[in-house]
Amino acid sequence: MNSTVLTNSTAGKHETQISESGESDLHKHLANCKKNPGHTQFIPFTQFNITDLPEDSRDVDLYELIKATADLTVRIGVNKVSPDRPEFWPNTQFNYPFYDIRGSNILRTGSGLITVYKFVDGSGYDGHESNYHVLTGKKLERNYKTCPCDKCQQSEKPSKIWWEILIHTATHVVFDDTEASHTTCRLFYDDKDSPVVILDKVSVDYVNTERDKCRLKYVVCDYTLGDKLYNMVKLWCELLKKVWKKYINRSELMFIVSHPHGCFKQNKRIIKY
Repeated sequence: MNSTVLTNSTAGKHETQISESGESDLHKHLANCKKNPGHTQFIPFTQFNITDLPEDSRDVDLYELIKATADLTVRIGVNKVSPDRPEFWPNTQFNYPFYDIRGSNILRTGSGLITVYKFVDGSGYDGHESNYHVLTGKKLERNYKTCPCDKCQQSEKPSKIWWEILIHTATHVVFDDTEASHTTCRLFYDDKDSPVVILDKVSVDYVNTERDKCRLKYVVCDYTLGDKLYNMVKLWCELLKKVWKKYINRSELMFIVSHPHGCFKQNKRIIKY
């Protein structure tokens, strides 16, 4: 079974690549795609240029925001279909993705967007360097003062600084803890020669099947990776604030960053609507 599966729900249409042969066949699916032959409307991330934007939207901050968003976009690979997937989307008669192959071990791929919180002695800071959650207003605090990762739990000197990496994706990609335990997130997959950087011990932090929302969490105390990602999120927040002010009263734009057929990330050509 090697195909792109299109399904419907009250939340819209969903597309997921499945590959019975695993990673080895993903580039074949990209080359043989019938829906988007040649993927001419997609721009490889490393080739994206400001001239790819509509002429009246060739703004440096917008261009940098799109690049910053792409930097934070990760490829998600799931090697298990939960036996608990429902037959239908909640309160509908629309078929829920992969119900018919629940329990199987078939690679499925999708994309996600990461955010990062930095913790020091149990106090957390978001991309705005605020100690409070931007949506809930609650203080970002933990009732423990050292990194909860497996390595630190076994150490006599656990790190007092750690980063919580949150991966925002969809429940049709990662449904529950069973699937999360068989999930990997590949960072910085910008082209076919990108180094392989994998987060492979993720857990479900939040899930809402009706809204098709899933948030995964990964904890790291590796300073090089943690601080790199945190600084990328800070840049994204800064650019988003600038672009929001510029475009709040202007016509809307839409852009998509994804991993077509589970391969390296590409931008969909920007469309005004």
